Amino acid sequence: MIRRAIILVSYLFVISVSLASQALPDDDRITYEKDIKKIIGEKCFDCHGDDSPTLDEYREDVPGYLAKMTGSRLTTYEEVMIFVKGKDFGSMMRRLDDGENTQDGEPGPMYKYLGDTENERAKTLRIFKQWVGYWNLRTKESIEGAAASRWLQSMLDGDTPADEDTSKEINEILEAITAPRK
Repeated sequence: MIRRAIILVSYLFVISVSLASQALPDDDRITYEKDIKKIIGEKCFDCHGDDSPTLDEYREDVPGYLAKMTGSRLTTYEEVMIFVKGKDFGSMMRRLDDGENTQDGEPGPMYKYLGDTENERAKTLRIFKQWVGYWNLRTKESIEGAAASRWLQSMLDGDTPADEDTSKEINEILEAITAPRK
């Protein structure tokens, strides 16, 4: 019983922190529709526009598309989310990184396209970081292997008194609070 109460308090804490961070007025919130879509349209569509391949098509001929200076398509929210928290989890932020979060200090390959000046690039990167809601250069696999993830997974796998409905609800809550806003 005490263990269940501790788990519940932990989840409530995570949710309250998340909600507090989202307490900005709607006009100040970074969203895909209001902010990110415009940036991607202006800065990325030359290589990632309507004529670009899907991620799966791109992966079938990476050298060919690189030779054409063509990346995978980023024209919809769903396509962008593949690189934020989908099957290519975290890769957008790794590509946009300014080098401050890497061991070698080298920026990601797309950082230079975020603006004409260092100040403009830094400002655009800040917008992406605020939209994503957390900053992570790790892959989905490395996060899944982290101790916190193992602990959460053990709770969801039933090593705690949480029942199946509670586990499903917890997954839905975690998904909702970590998803960038459309």
